[in-house]
Amino acid sequence: MKKKVLLINPSVSKIKHLTPKDLPLALLYVASRLVDTYDIVILDREIKKENERLTKELLDPRLFCVGITVLTGIGIHDAIFCSKKVRELRDDVTIVWGGWHATNAQESILIKSYVDYIIQGEGENVFPELLNCLEKNESPNSIPGLGYKINGKNYLNPPQFIQNLDDIPRLPYHLIHDIEPYIFNNWIPEGNRCLPLITSHGCPMGCSFCEVTHYFGKHYGFQSASRIIDEVKYLKDMYDIGGIRIYDPNFFLRFSRVKEFAQMMIDENLNIKWAGDGTVIQFEKIGEDDLNFLYSSGLRYISLGIESGSEKVRYDILNKKFTNAQCEKVIGKLNKANIEFRFNIILGIPGETEEDIMESVNFSIDIISRYPNTSFHVYTYLPLPGAPLVENAQKMGYKLPKKLEDYTAINSFNIENLPWLTNKRKRMINTISTMSIFLSTTSNSIPFKGIKKYIFSLIRSVFLYRMKKHIFLRTPDIIVIQKTRIL
Repeated sequence: MKKKVLLINPSVSKIKHLTPKDLPLALLYVASRLVDTYDIVILDREIKKENERLTKELLDPRLFCVGITVLTGIGIHDAIFCSKKVRELRDDVTIVWGGWHATNAQESILIKSYVDYIIQGEGENVFPELLNCLEKNESPNSIPGLGYKINGKNYLNPPQFIQNLDDIPRLPYHLIHDIEPYIFNNWIPEGNRCLPLITSHGCPMGCSFCEVTHYFGKHYGFQSASRIIDEVKYLKDMYDIGGIRIYDPNFFLRFSRVKEFAQMMIDENLNIKWAGDGTVIQFEKIGEDDLNFLYSSGLRYISLGIESGSEKVRYDILNKKFTNAQCEKVIGKLNKANIEFRFNIILGIPGETEEDIMESVNFSIDIISRYPNTSFHVYTYLPLPGAPLVENAQKMGYKLPKKLEDYTAINSFNIENLPWLTNKRKRMINTISTMSIFLSTTSNSIPFKGIKKYIFSLIRSVFLYRMKKHIFLRTPDIIVIQKTRIL
């Protein structure tokens, strides 16, 4: 009889959202190396907390390890709850934390009695090696990428990376017993039922606000085009999808791989629409013929991190070396190829002025006003552990949390802990960010149907007008959206 391993995706939400949730791809990647050896159970508490089911799984005598993937932010609350529940009911079960927070804030975790080990970076090899040692009653302390403690002292081994993601077996999607809560409708134009994929790990760009470089270093590992196609075909056959959102931090980094993937999409006649993330610098170099070719393969939108409409902020603070004129050039090419362009803006950055904020707002509104197939979303700055920009934040009075529980304050709904912002500016940024939720999709790609689509479209028109006129008052509608957090 197989031993059982329980993998948990903690809840980061307090209420049920209108929009679907993302597949717990990190857990599926880890499970891919375990599913033939162990009975793997995935509990995605973002879909439903199900505390009774958690208890039931913990009381199974076959259970010998619980793995929890943890992001910095609100989800730490639920990760702590689940870990304490394991300790309460099964003191004989090993508890392992992995994910972004386990990599970037190890010391805050290892001191906790309810965590036995942490995994930094990619866990697809580390976790199976750890389980193998535990089964054989051998010491796992030499495993690269493992964090552990001996007599109250913490130890962290150097990470191990996976260069060729083709070595990882196909993700065991069957462990997700109901795929429907993860299906996005019209997430991608013409895509209908859409699901996400991750086809590479890492990004060498080195943006100062981003924790990816700290997580992976300069390492970049990826799947081949043929492996991606195999995954796409499987998802299409199993779940009747018409769209794939590729979640790689930088899918277009190796353009030869992208072109090979696109050619195979055409040759296989898959009729799958797709989207991915890249950079302005990359697409400045891509010609119109290549963009038309990508469109013919199913590419329908590209997301680029512009991050600020202020060139000063973008260059000097965020370490993104391109101009507004370069952005305009790329947007024009994408528009001509009929490919939607979606971009992100970050506000509340240490060193940013109110003039810089207005530049970002004006830049964004100008773009979506002149190019109807563009959209944008405003995020508030998060001082994520491991990101280089945190050093600037600390110089301006920010105190990086010391206790694990305090890291829950680092979330997109809370900018109260950013000391360089006045209360007035905090309210303004929160309002801009809230309104941008309704501008993060074009008017032709609203991901709802019927009355929901009508209401979303109406609110979108109002907020677009308010953005243009710089009306950033925290009105009752803004307060309701912020308090309910339904999107």
